[in-house]
This record gives sequence, structure tokens and C-alpha cells, in this order.
Amino acid sequence: MGKDSSTVTSTVATAAASVLAAWGVYSYLTYDRRWWWTKRARSKKEVPHQPDWKTNLIHGTVAPGWEAVYDEFVANFERRGELGASLCIYYKGNKVVDLWGGYRDLEKQLKWTQNTLCPTFSTIKGVSAFALLLQESRGKLDLDEKVSKYWPEFAQNDKQDVTISQLINHSVGVAGIDPPVTLAMIQEDESNKDKHTVRNHIAAAKMEWPNPGDYKGYMAVILGFYETALVELTDPQERTIGTYLRDEVFVPLGIQDEIFLSVPANKIKPNIARLDSIVGI
Repeated sequence: MGKDSSTVTSTVATAAASVLAAWGVYSYLTYDRRWWWTKRARSKKEVPHQPDWKTNLIHGTVAPGWEAVYDEFVANFERRGELGASLCIYYKGNKVVDLWGGYRDLEKQLKWTQNTLCPTFSTIKGVSAFALLLQESRGKLDLDEKVSKYWPEFAQNDKQDVTISQLINHSVGVAGIDPPVTLAMIQEDESNKDKHTVRNHIAAAKMEWPNPGDYKGYMAVILGFYETALVELTDPQERTIGTYLRDEVFVPLGIQDEIFLSVPANKIKPNIARLDSIVGI
């Protein structure tokens, strides 16, 4: 075989190997959209691998007629790679489902209990919005008013006409602040309540588009900082949104140990669920 033939053969082999690898990756990813669970299911730490797991790791009750919810809850562990979860449903004022199971810390095999807390992510946006609505019902702010009426510093960088409604419906273009809010800023505010480092930082943010309402830019992380600033500035006690909601809503409803905006340190280690993505941290 000549040198040219050897080169061609090598090139063809490399190309074939690349195609085969690409096909393998494609098949792996598309066979099951939740492919990462399929891969992880091999781990002997997974819930369905534990002895008599449906009895030892799944707990709670369901009312007659709601058994299908229990079956689906179990299926989340059996077929969908669930690590730990809880579910409570009230129907017409009655508790019909109260289930919990799995692990709150997969790495340490710590069981999920009836009182385990877990991150709620963006579902808390509805709860935090309730604080602004409560302030509006008390005449402390008007959602159609300009933010700058209550927060003069917010008027920087052409934001002087932005309304509270526009700010909280993600249409102002301040979803990605540059530079971003840092942990150091938050810690600085914790150590010095009067410094308002985060508040001053986000007040100076520039809009990503000239006219509020032209586009939507989902404020996945930053919205809560704006909402707590508005609550602090319109509340006579200058409470953060977490403290405000605890005092005005959670305590009166008797759920102050079930929902938190800022979890107290004494609640974290014994109760809170650890995300699989941060195992080992």
C-alpha cells in the first residue's frame, strides 16, 4: 500500500469513527430525554435499589379515590430518577394527599422526612409578589406608579418613568445586571443593614432595551432584590420582604416553619434538602 493510500485509509477511518461517535451520542441523548437519570440509575445509592424501598422510604397517606397520586409519586422514583420529594394536596378544604419519600441528601443517604425543606426556585415569585399586593391594599404603594416615586435612585440610566408593574412583569430589561450582584455584596448588607449595597447597585442598572414593555427578559434571579427594595422603602419598619411576609402572612397563617424567604441557619443543616447538583460541596 502506497503512502497516499495509507493516508486515505486513515482519513476514512477517522471520519467513520467520528460519525459512529456522533451517532452514539445522538442515540444516547434521544433514546430517553432524561438520559442523565438513566445513567445515574446505575448507582446503588438510588432509591429503587434500596431493600424494600417502597415501605422504608415512601411515607404518608392518601384519601380514598386519590390512590393514583400515590402510584405516580412512586413512579417518579421508580422510572424517572427522583431523589427525594414531598407532596401535599388539599381539596375543598380537606387534606387528601400527604406524601414524602426518598433522600434529602443522596450522598449521605439522609432520609427525606415530613418536615424536610426544599428550594422552591421561581415558584416563590408568586409569594413575593403577594407582599407588593399587600402593600398596595394598604395604600403604601401603587403598582401603576413610577418606581422612582418610592425609590429616587432607581431613576438612573433613563429609568425615571418605569412603573412598578413594568418592573415586576420582566419588561424593563434589567434581568442581567453587569456587573452582577455578588455574595460579598449580600454579606456586606447582612453585616451593615444601613449600607444598602445591593439596593444601590441594582438601582444603577441599565436597561437592555430603550422602551419598557417592548420585550420580556425573565428576571430569574434578580427580581427578588427589586421587590425587597420596594417593600423596605414602603414599609414603616423597613423590613426585608422575607421578614415582612413572615410577620404579616406566614405567622398569622401558622406556616412560619414551613416557608421561608431566607432560611434561618438553625433550619438548614437538620432539615433542608441538598440538591443533587451540589453533592459534595
